[in-house]
Amino acid sequence: TEIPGGFLSLKFGAKIVLGLVVLVGSFFTVLIPLAANLGWIVLALCRLIIGLCHGAMWPAFAGFWAQW
Repeated sequence: TEIPGGFLSLKFGAKIVLGLVVLVGSFFTVLIPLAANLGWIVLALCRLIIGLCHGAMWPAFAGFWAQW
């Protein structure tokens, strides 16, 4: 997810990509207790989405650091 995250950061800007992945990742983090009650597959999907979001964070951070 780092390569697509870097591409999206260059295309749309690091601020938008970072804001979006933090928002989506936080949303699915809040859903973890509910997902755990629904079953391990739902929980694993939540964790997968959180991991994909965190993978796209680092290229967005690099975009901020490059302009600093």
